[in-house]
Amino acid sequence: MHIMITSECNQGCPYCFAADAMGALSAKSEMEFDDYRRCIDLVARSERKVASLFGGEPTLHPEFERMVDHALGRGLKVQLFTNFIFEDDVPSLHDERVTITANINSPDWYPERTRAIVENNVARFRRNAVLGFNVYSFEPRYEGVIDWIDGHDLANRSLRLGIASPTPTRENAFIPVAEYDRVGGILVEMARYGHARKVKLLYDCGFVRCMFTEEQIATLSSMGSAPLYQCGTPVDVAPDLSAFNCFPLSAYKAVRMTDYGSVRELTEALATMYQPYLAMGVKRACPSCEHHLRGECFGGCLGHVLAALDGGPMSRRA
Repeated sequence: MHIMITSECNQGCPYCFAADAMGALSAKSEMEFDDYRRCIDLVARSERKVASLFGGEPTLHPEFERMVDHALGRGLKVQLFTNFIFEDDVPSLHDERVTITANINSPDWYPERTRAIVENNVARFRRNAVLGFNVYSFEPRYEGVIDWIDGHDLANRSLRLGIASPTPTRENAFIPVAEYDRVGGILVEMARYGHARKVKLLYDCGFVRCMFTEEQIATLSSMGSAPLYQCGTPVDVAPDLSAFNCFPLSAYKAVRMTDYGSVRELTEALATMYQPYLAMGVKRACPSCEHHLRGECFGGCLGHVLAALDGGPMSRRA
């Protein structure tokens, strides 16, 4: 369960798949500490005792440090999702029970001062951070991010890849499904660049089997960067305690976290809601694809499917 403690952000990424949700949640942009405590109580009763904090940019919450300390004090591990644009050192973030996933853009994308702040945090949290990078164009400038991993000798020598998904309004930058077959070649070149620096690729949700040829899969596998075609459907809880399955689906049906007694119940309720759409996949061929039928490929991001069905039974605007 991911806990969105704030919808405020100090960055404007062109591919941001959270933009629509951020606007919709502007009436309550920060989670109150009592509500946060209720979220932590739910996580503490779950099987996977990890408090995942995200936003927006979670470090912008005025009680961020207190929130991290509270989760650790309840015996939980903490996973922080951040853009690394913060200057104050938070002692708790150096705790061995904390892992950090930092979404990074190409170093030359940032203004000079911001770039210095981000790189300083890459170095400062080299022990417990993994860097993430989103592919949203056919010319991703990934080299500088891999160079940071190598140059600062991060303990986790991996680059966690995401492929940008559309917001319901489709106003963000993303690669159209019709051009997915161009992605495999891009990732092979990225993996080669990383392999030369002993950095491998990891894969977040949204990738599909048909992005890659057999040769590309073999090449990626030989470098320890074999692709995955998963859809984790995490539960995201917003500052107002509404819950949904990840940002690309935030404009569709949601439930109230407080109506459920456990993370398992909450997860199952959302999974049941979206189950009929999982079989569709992002391409016309997905329902009959052998890889999809065998559960090897989840058919890509549901954000693509539901955006195509906007106004249908899953839409809040229906």
